[in-house]
Amino acid sequence: MSEAAANRGDSLPEDWKLFDPDRYEGEIDDWQRAKAWLESCQAQNEDEVFLMQCKLMGVYNELSTSLLRDGMSYKAEQAIACLDNQAKMELLYTTTLFCAAQAFKLQEQVQPAAELCTITLERQLLHKHFEPQEWSISALQLSVLYNNPDDWVRAAQCLYASEVMLAKVKKEDLTEDSVPNLQIGWGKFHMVRLSHAAQLRKRGIERIPPQFEVMFKGLSIDDKKLDDTKEPVLSKAIEEIKSLDRAREEFLQGQSRLIGAKQYYTLEEHVSEHYQLTQDHCSMYSDLLVFEKDIGHKCKLLKRQADLFEPLITSLVHINWKRYVQQMDIQCGEIYLEMCDLKREGFVDGESPKQIERRKKINRLCVYAITKSSDKFKHFLKTCEENGKEPEKVDESIEHPFVLSHMYLARLKVIVGDPSVRVKYLSASQKYYQWIVDYIKKNPQSEAKFKREGEMSAEMVTLLPAKIRGIQDGTFRE
Repeated sequence: MSEAAANRGDSLPEDWKLFDPDRYEGEIDDWQRAKAWLESCQAQNEDEVFLMQCKLMGVYNELSTSLLRDGMSYKAEQAIACLDNQAKMELLYTTTLFCAAQAFKLQEQVQPAAELCTITLERQLLHKHFEPQEWSISALQLSVLYNNPDDWVRAAQCLYASEVMLAKVKKEDLTEDSVPNLQIGWGKFHMVRLSHAAQLRKRGIERIPPQFEVMFKGLSIDDKKLDDTKEPVLSKAIEEIKSLDRAREEFLQGQSRLIGAKQYYTLEEHVSEHYQLTQDHCSMYSDLLVFEKDIGHKCKLLKRQADLFEPLITSLVHINWKRYVQQMDIQCGEIYLEMCDLKREGFVDGESPKQIERRKKINRLCVYAITKSSDKFKHFLKTCEENGKEPEKVDESIEHPFVLSHMYLARLKVIVGDPSVRVKYLSASQKYYQWIVDYIKKNPQSEAKFKREGEMSAEMVTLLPAKIRGIQDGTFRE
């Protein structure tokens, strides 16, 4: 039940009881009982019982839906009172079945819930029982249920229909978050498509695109057909993403939507939403990287990812956002670490002036990435401190990144340079490897979780002292 309806203390309008008693005897009571069972299953998760009750009451004959009355605006409720008995029965019937859709959703049976909601929207358009903004919101919510590889065509049609319907609403009547939420819906649509394409590319899998399945067939909003297959966005929804150009196109579409949403969900007023949008944006960069082959371009994409996180890490100083900062510290540190690894791939042997200069340039870039990565991992560890000291044991929820931060810091090293610089980095690495060995000894219950890290650290603690001595006395050779 909507909060507005609950506050008004509404009940079914009196004239809903004017049905022909010979034809509709008991239906109103059944509807009220079904609605009560819906509220019960929402509160107590008794959805299976509710579904059985619907069947026993004879109101579960076919799967067709309409918007639940308590979700309607007051204007829509007033309009219902003017309907004739046949129209009221249509609305009553579909409303009752909408309760079943909610029960399916509570049972996490997404497909039947989505199908019921689709019929709801189609029937509302057909019988003209809807309020544009509420219909748009319902279509947007339905797009989430369809946002998967088998149903992208449906998801795109829902988003397109939502956008068309929202355009009918007067600007002064729009809720302030309606347009930003639609932008988020489109953004997540492009994000999920790009992510799926990246996974297929990593695994070398070719996928046959689904057929275009029409929703809202023959229905239109004014002169806009909702099944218009000429719309570019709908045709793109079944086009597979196989090339860098196509991946970049999908990325730019999603990025534009997410940036648009962030204009409303600002960091100052909507921290959680802004943070999630930033995470989605960065996720799209990660998936685009899968299609990029040029090392220089990859590093630029990684740098743009880091640039999205850096301002948030600096701004979110309040203790309430500590977990957000910790998450971004780790992600940022990993990004710079990946940049360093990519730069090392370009390392060249040889003693020609050109080769020597290239090595120096690569090393400078690596030192920059190492410094940035080190700063982020150290900042994460600082957020874990208790009374200014690093704890011997942390909460299980952050133990994994806590240990891995030490592992990452141990890995950071330069390629070439002054022996004293190399010794400095290797000595720091030895310290972090030793920390991991000691941590596992103090917390034996964590040994299985960090078996690989523990074995590697123990080996490096043994090998590094000899390597450091060799560099210092000039006897060590790579």
